[in-house]
Amino acid sequence: MSQLIFIYAADKGLIPDIKGAAQKLLKGKSNCSLCSITYNVVSEKDTWKQFINSIDPTPIFYHSNDIPKDILAFLAERQIKLPVVLKKLDSSYDTIITAKDMDAMDNNPNQLIEQIKLRL
Repeated sequence: MSQLIFIYAADKGLIPDIKGAAQKLLKGKSNCSLCSITYNVVSEKDTWKQFINSIDPTPIFYHSNDIPKDILAFLAERQIKLPVVLKKLDSSYDTIITAKDMDAMDNNPNQLIEQIKLRL
């Protein structure tokens, strides 16, 4: 069975979270399109949360500063930019949604959910 992996183009931690919230308040979005699609200023969007809770197996989430070495190697080999959604099957990865795809989704979680369902 495959597992979805979501990788944000933002660091994990309190300071990055505060900076991201400030960007959303001031600009209406963050520098990370996956962040803007899935989060309001301080919490996950309800539609997104419901979708994530319905996925089996439970998806994995990483930030740009906590990506495992094997995934970093996969991203580097293919010159994949963050954010990205990957599918892991056994020990191999496949790109499902790219940063460019997410940039075109206008911060709409329904568009991301629809595209994930279509590409699985």
